[in-house]
Amino acid sequence: HPEIRPSDVKETNYFIPARFDQPIAPLAVYASHFRGGQGEPITMEASPGYFYGGRRIAEAIAEQVPAATVVLSFREPVSRLKSFFHFHKEKALLPPHMKLSAYLAQAQTYSLEDFRTEPTLERWFGVAGGTYDAYFPAWRDTLGPRLLVTWFDDIERRPYDVVDGVTRHMGLHSLSADRYVFNVENRTVVPRFAALHQGALRVNTQLEPFLRRHMRLKALIRSGYRSVNAASRNHGDIDISDEDLRLLFSDSEARFVAQLSESGYPAPRWTAPATR
Repeated sequence: HPEIRPSDVKETNYFIPARFDQPIAPLAVYASHFRGGQGEPITMEASPGYFYGGRRIAEAIAEQVPAATVVLSFREPVSRLKSFFHFHKEKALLPPHMKLSAYLAQAQTYSLEDFRTEPTLERWFGVAGGTYDAYFPAWRDTLGPRLLVTWFDDIERRPYDVVDGVTRHMGLHSLSADRYVFNVENRTVVPRFAALHQGALRVNTQLEPFLRRHMRLKALIRSGYRSVNAASRNHGDIDISDEDLRLLFSDSEARFVAQLSESGYPAPRWTAPATR
């Protein structure tokens, strides 16, 4: 959108230290991620980890960037869990042949307080990260009308409607659908050669500011890389049914639906009928 200046990297993670009771860098550090703009009235970044800082990060944003609008996009928790599991395998932070059942046995030994105080446990956050009810009220209560809720499945099914709704919420003019190009970014890759993939991830991190300004080049490099080092995913590592996985989130989901209703939001499409 011509009135929006994106950050030089997708996830600045500027406010993440507040999640772990650590000091935040000077605001000038945050501003440095938006240099080189053309006077756009809105700047934008996307750091999903902010949500799990709850009140600490919500209050830090409200204090440091008082005019900020926060857009939350919620994904169906089982799909999020499986994506999270595979993502951390891709990053070589989980054993390549680990089954989901073994992952859950370990992940469920940690409490929300454990995750809040120890950043190194992030790889085990697959279940806790889908308990949205533990974090949503703090954002709602802190930001009020400056909070906007969207749904990941809507972004998948009708991305233009979601993007147009967000820009109109921000007071920006609508663009026609043909002005946008929608791509799937950051698709999880199962690498043939782990060492090569780790090197590629490091290079991607270093070059991200440049590649975000040259998206066609990025697409060409990504396509070539995947032709060399992407293997077929082994779906046998998901050894628990979706029905059983949904039980992990049923109580949390019911509370989340109630919180949404109190805030004037409808229940998401993926909630079980019993919780509506």
